[in-house]
Amino acid sequence: MGLSAALEAGFFSQVTWILPLPEGGNMPGVQQVKQQLLDHGAISSEEGASLVVNDEHIEGTLHGVPWGIYSSNNLPKIAGPAWVHIDLSYFAARYRNEIKTPIYALIGQDLKQWQQQKWPTVGATISFGNLRGNVPLGIRFLGRDLCQLLEHPGMLDGDLPRTWKLRTRAFYLENFFQKEKMLEIFNEMLRLEPDNPDVLYNLYQVQRRFKDGNAALKLLADAVQRDPVYALEYYVLAQTALDLHRPEAALQMLGLAQAYQPENPVPLLRQIAILDQMEHRQPIRLLVEQLQKMPWSSTYYPDMPRQLKAWATNLNQEN
Repeated sequence: MGLSAALEAGFFSQVTWILPLPEGGNMPGVQQVKQQLLDHGAISSEEGASLVVNDEHIEGTLHGVPWGIYSSNNLPKIAGPAWVHIDLSYFAARYRNEIKTPIYALIGQDLKQWQQQKWPTVGATISFGNLRGNVPLGIRFLGRDLCQLLEHPGMLDGDLPRTWKLRTRAFYLENFFQKEKMLEIFNEMLRLEPDNPDVLYNLYQVQRRFKDGNAALKLLADAVQRDPVYALEYYVLAQTALDLHRPEAALQMLGLAQAYQPENPVPLLRQIAILDQMEHRQPIRLLVEQLQKMPWSSTYYPDMPRQLKAWATNLNQEN
């Protein structure tokens, strides 16, 4: 959405997109790439028809601008000033675990390869990708660490910061189910960085393995207070509660999600679905009233105000 707006505004004269592939992996075929982009609503049918193979990459147009799609194993030459945008899904797509693909080694290798290309970069942006569900919350920390590496490229040739080393050690031990040692390491990280939401979230994940729900929820709340995006975890907990046939607990988790993301209608809609199954009509009326007060985009949700009005009318008639 952001790229589309930038292209329509004429900010860029061309777009180069690099697909994250395993080392030695082959570039997917043009039909496969086209279908995936169409399925995700990322391109129009006209833009899809413009895609063709050119040597080892794919070319086309995006909002009337030349567009090249390359493999991470075949980086392109770029002339002229360039703005680099990095989405964490680029790394998440290839990260497996600290045995097969050590995370900081993976990032360091990529950044050094990009350095060697000597792209005429004038700036860079990073998107964490958690809100779209492309990147798990467990590696949200990468966004902040990547920012440090871009601001201080000399770090690529030095030792990792102590907290980064501790994290890689904890993630390595995860493969061997060493939750006690993981807890010890993350507690040490918290001592070094007591306000780091990523460490608090990692501690929350480990604490859940000890079946200590209260302690885990306290750590999650601390993480959310410092970084509200971690409130997405409440959706996971709500679904877990539903799987265990505990709708009241699910409603509680969705209520916490709503408290930290008041502009997001999803927690309200999910609460309504649960309450409907429980046949609790009065709370549904209140939630529908909240939804009606939200500013609905006429572009993306043109029918929502009408649907909510009809919903409210039906509920009042039942009364």
